[in-house]
Amino acid sequence: MDDYKNKLIEKYTEAFSKTENKPEWAVKKKSNINELIHPPIPFIGDNYNEKKVLLYASAENLTHYINSDKETEYYENDNEAIDRHSLFYELYKDKENYFFPYVHIAPVNNGALLNIAGYILHKMFNSNFNNPYQLVKNLAIANFGKFSINTKTNKDYASNFKYLKFSFEFVKADLEILKPEIIIIPRSIYYKSKKIIKEIVPAAKILPIYQITGCTINCSIHRKYKEKEKSLLPGWLVKWHENLPTFPEKYRISGKTKNNFYSVYSYLDEFKILNDKKNN
Repeated sequence: MDDYKNKLIEKYTEAFSKTENKPEWAVKKKSNINELIHPPIPFIGDNYNEKKVLLYASAENLTHYINSDKETEYYENDNEAIDRHSLFYELYKDKENYFFPYVHIAPVNNGALLNIAGYILHKMFNSNFNNPYQLVKNLAIANFGKFSINTKTNKDYASNFKYLKFSFEFVKADLEILKPEIIIIPRSIYYKSKKIIKEIVPAAKILPIYQITGCTINCSIHRKYKEKEKSLLPGWLVKWHENLPTFPEKYRISGKTKNNFYSVYSYLDEFKILNDKKNN
């Protein structure tokens, strides 16, 4: 995967050198308030080439950095910042109490998007996984929005073109270099970037899904879709589901939301791509 990584670093560095790709509203370094924190390239699993699945979450969230007094090399040092998803993965992969890999993307860290990706690959290819770490080796993972808005409370911009447009050059690099064959992406972002994606990877299978938050699970998905019976899910996925509330309080999926999350699998069943027998 070093070839992918090196090409992405080159492309990201080139894009970031251009003033038009540096939004004034983005978070700046504490060590130099005139410089933005470098956007990170995707995490790329060792087995990415097997199915070429690109998993996009929404946007960078650096509120913890803003609200801290500390300078951190993963943000201050461009050489660290540009590959921070992989660096965080390596830092946390052997630590206890991290059932799901930590890549500094909240809906991945808390397992929500990994359960979805695991279920999608199981439906499409009858894939099975011993643990979430085995799954991420088959994925490339990134935020679509490469910058974090400079506010003390997180402000998502999944449906706001004014902010998303600053990430397009970096996303183009993702698509041109990784050449994904399957893209899992927040649907509000997909509707704003569909033209770019179709131009670069026209044959890619796209799954534009709800952003998986407590609100969308409880207020949108669960109201429309029945909870999937555990007996209809692979045993490993049920185990992962039961481990959803393992991440710090702020990002936990627990209680009612955790039970309602079983509706997400029924929601995913509606995607025609997942029922195409040609994938198996």
